[in-house]
Order: sequence, then structure tokens, then C-alpha cells
Amino acid sequence: MLFRDARKELRMGRTNKGIALLEECLSLDATDSHSWLALARAEAWRGNGNVARSLFQNGTKACPDNVHLWQAWAVHERKAGNLDEAREYFSRALVLDPANPYVCHAWGIMEVKVGDLHKARDLFLRALEAGPHPQVSVALAELEAQTGDYKAARRRFQQGAEGSDLTPEDRVPLFMAWARLEEQHFGRTDVALDILVRAGQENPEDIKVAIALAQLELRMGNVDSACDIFESTAQLPMGDARAGGGLYNAWATVEARKAPLDFPPPQKVLHILQEGIARFPAEQSLYQTLGTILERSGNYSAAREAFRQSITIHPTAPAFVAWALMEERITPHFPKSPSAASILAAERSGANEARRLFERGERESTCY
Repeated sequence: MLFRDARKELRMGRTNKGIALLEECLSLDATDSHSWLALARAEAWRGNGNVARSLFQNGTKACPDNVHLWQAWAVHERKAGNLDEAREYFSRALVLDPANPYVCHAWGIMEVKVGDLHKARDLFLRALEAGPHPQVSVALAELEAQTGDYKAARRRFQQGAEGSDLTPEDRVPLFMAWARLEEQHFGRTDVALDILVRAGQENPEDIKVAIALAQLELRMGNVDSACDIFESTAQLPMGDARAGGGLYNAWATVEARKAPLDFPPPQKVLHILQEGIARFPAEQSLYQTLGTILERSGNYSAAREAFRQSITIHPTAPAFVAWALMEERITPHFPKSPSAASILAAERSGANEARRLFERGERESTCY
């Protein structure tokens, strides 16, 4: 019950409350691997990398046979650039589950990025020999494309997408990646469109498919068709806040482009973003987009509040930079806006110090 409440708090953006509940879970049961994992990820998400590392260390001591903790710790170290440590923890995970597809996928993707394609291929094949897995199939097909063998990549996609062992939902990622291959490497937008339509038929409520389909329509010059797809998809139930936020952001951005650059965006754009925020109040990217739209409308104080809200939920570099650029644009008589400098310094300083710095930047901006 406590763990479920903690997850709910985290999904709603009430991170401090969620973390407090997870700590309470661990005070009751130090071998609760789910709470160790959720707590470490929550700390990493809000920028406390060293705290997250300590939690992974303590969690794997308390639950040494938990594959998910070792894998998550490996991914954390990969993101921090500690590749040797990441390999060590991936290896420990595979000792516990030798063909775990999530471990093989994450480790393989890391090796692709550093150029060890042979190791990556071995990891992907190791997982697939144990059974079908859509993300691993996509990764292997994309590896074929990366080495220039586009026909082999197409065969991999076809085999995976048509495999009877996968559910319709599992086949969707394969269809989406296959569509990208057809468009980007073969220039066959008509085939890509057919594949995405098929993906939508496999899982009509998959928001990511709808976004991909609308974006393809945009690249084909069909702006109205893209907006129609966004509008109809927004009527569907959406449990994934990130995907839902992505839908509303993409829809608002396309609608905003309909207006000339020197004109305020249509009121409809604000309505789209406000609807998205009402549905996904903890999705920080919506507030960042809202800030950009409000700035373009000349409503700088409201834009500043939107950027502030975005960073309060989750400090990200794009939000800091967007806010700082606005402050510089509206303070033209200073070579470097003091508020912009503080906001950019906040972006470089990490999540905790960030809040103090950008709040100082806000105070300074009212003095110039």
C-alpha cells in the first residue's frame, strides 16, 4: 500500500512526498527491492546522481540477487559516463539471468554507442536466441542498418513484425522502426506510411504511433492531416504522461507554425497546451512549451512563470536555456542579462543549486 502511494506521488510530480514514502517502505523492510529501485531512480531523476549511486549500492547489498537493481545501476553509471562500472554491473545482472533481454538490450546499446558493434551483436543475439523481444529485435535491425546492410535490416524488421510469438502491442515498436528505415534509407515514404497505418491498426490507442504518423504527414507536407491526427488522438485515454505530453507538445507546435513568425500564435495553441497540462500536470515539457508560446505572444511574466514551473518539476537544460534566452531578448540594453546569466549558471550547477540560482535570476530580472 505504501509503495503504491509512493509511486502515485512520483507520477503526480510530488517527488519529495514520494521519496519520503519510499524511505518509509525501506524502514519497514530493508529487502524491498522495488522500493530501493524506485528511490534510486527518483533521486537520479531530480539530479542527485551520487545519492542515487549510494542507494543502488545499498540496495544491491540488501538484495544481491535482484537483476533489476544491477541493471538499473549499470544504466545509471552509463549515463554518468562510467562505462567500466556499467559493464561490471551489467555482467553481474547476466550472471543472475544469462539472457535477460532488458540487460542485453541496454548493454548492447551502450556498446553500439562506443563502437563495439561485435559485442553489441553478440548481446542482442544472446537475448533473441532465448526468445522474441521487440526492443532487442529493433536494436539488432538498426545495427544492421548502421553497418550499411539495409536489406538485412529490412529482413530483421519483417521477421520480427510478422512473428507469431509477439502480441500486437509488442509488434508496434518494430513497425515504427521499420517505417523509419523505409523513409530514411530507401526514401519510400508511401511504404513508411503504410507500415505506420498497420502499426496503428495493431494497437489503435498507442500514442507514439499516432505522433509518428502525424510527423510523417508533416514531412510529406500534409499539415492539416497531421493536425487532424493529433486532435483525434487527444480524445483517447492516455496513461503515459510522457507520451501524452509529447502529443500535446507536437500538436501545439504544429498549430503555432501556421501563424507568421512576427504574429502571436493562435489562441488555439494556448488552449491545446492548457488541456495537456490539465491532463498531465506533472509533465514538465508542457510548461516549457507553454513558456515559449507565451513569450512569442509577448506575455513575458506568464512565460517566466511557465519556465519556472517546468524547472521546479524537473530541471532540464532546454528549459533553462529557453528561459535564459528570453531574459536576454527582453533586456536588450544589457550586454548580458543578469537574470539570464543566473539561469544559465543554474543549468550548469545541478538540480539543487539550480533552484537557488534561478530564483535569484528572477529577482534580478525585476530590477532591470
